[in-house]
Amino acid sequence: MSGDSLEEQGLPKVPDLELARLYFQATCSAYSETEREDARKTVLETVREKNYAPFYEHLCVEWKFEADEELLSAMKAENKKQLEKLDESVRDAEENLGETEVRDALIAKAEYLCNIGAKDEAISALRVVYDKTASVGSRLDLVFYQLRVGLFFMDDDLITRNIEKAKSLVEEGGDWDRRNRLKVYEAIYAMSVRDFKQAAANFLDAVSTFTSYELMDYKTIDRKSG
Repeated sequence: MSGDSLEEQGLPKVPDLELARLYFQATCSAYSETEREDARKTVLETVREKNYAPFYEHLCVEWKFEADEELLSAMKAENKKQLEKLDESVRDAEENLGETEVRDALIAKAEYLCNIGAKDEAISALRVVYDKTASVGSRLDLVFYQLRVGLFFMDDDLITRNIEKAKSLVEEGGDWDRRNRLKVYEAIYAMSVRDFKQAAANFLDAVSTFTSYELMDYKTIDRKSG
């Protein structure tokens, strides 16, 4: 997805934070045993259906179960096939097309890595795109990608470093939409570390001009800020 498309259509739901919510629900004692088990089943079904091999390996470690090696091998093979296609698109763009097409191809690869749960590879791929991006707005969009990866895995270091980077870029010239969007990201992180006062303040600041549908729908933020 190109930089222009990101502005016109909003940011993509990459990675899928609804899957992250279910991942959290599956082990949270605040939910009933039935709710936790239902969430666990939904997460595993999604992972199998969409061939999220790296995230499956992560689940094996976190949830302490033995991997289905046949399933894992099949998912890895599918990931490899898709990544080879994406790499070919990058090469074609570099050899035959312009800078915009190269950037779009690199973003497509980074999005795929985000979706399958290849955290480190996704962050590396996003940084490659960042280095090829000139405008402050488009750079902020790439930082928001990294924030979503951080929120998906609740990686405090990745989140806090990118919040600070986003704040710096906003001061350089971020538009009102991105300034507002950053407040929602900060609010969600504040909630995760139980700073509910700060979370409520940021949600209230953002609710009247909410556009961060890549994180949650309007009803959710309205409920959190109320």
